[in-house]
Amino acid sequence: MQNDRFRFPLDWICEKNQGRVFWGLFLLTVVVLVGLQAIDAHLKTAAASAGIVSFEMAGTLTRVRQILETWGGRGQVFAGLSLGLDFLFIVSYSSLLALGCQLTVRKFPGPGQVLVWIGGTLAWAQFLAALFDLVENFSLIRLLTGSFQSGLPSLARWCSVLKFSLVGLGILFLLLGFPAAMLAARRKSG
Repeated sequence: MQNDRFRFPLDWICEKNQGRVFWGLFLLTVVVLVGLQAIDAHLKTAAASAGIVSFEMAGTLTRVRQILETWGGRGQVFAGLSLGLDFLFIVSYSSLLALGCQLTVRKFPGPGQVLVWIGGTLAWAQFLAALFDLVENFSLIRLLTGSFQSGLPSLARWCSVLKFSLVGLGILFLLLGFPAAMLAARRKSG
């Protein structure tokens, strides 16, 4: 196989079990996402129309204070719950997308080096997205607990933008790459 030279981040999972692990991660990711959405319903206010994402993207201390004020004490507890549960979500979505990119590349019959490089790079990039998400969460937790250092909102926003960009590219690769891989495999066998 041409992609034997490329080291994927989840190569340590036995290849015959990777499909089962993928679906387990998919289920975990969906369950945690549903939980996050339920919590987020309590965080949507006039100042935070996108809930926790508004807080992630605030960018300035003034905007952070507006959001925290509209949330009040109860909303801030929900924000803390959301950030806590997000740590599990970070592990599940980054592993899910990384493994999905890895499996997609392996589904192509005789994939070329460019496809291996793109899929492999995006697989690794999901863990970089997770790192950005962790830095973002720690910044938001600091803000939520009263540390109003001027750089924290901007740091959280930039980490959020980079995270969403990398995750979006991974999802795009899966949405385009997996059907293309299945079609290519079908053509080769038929």
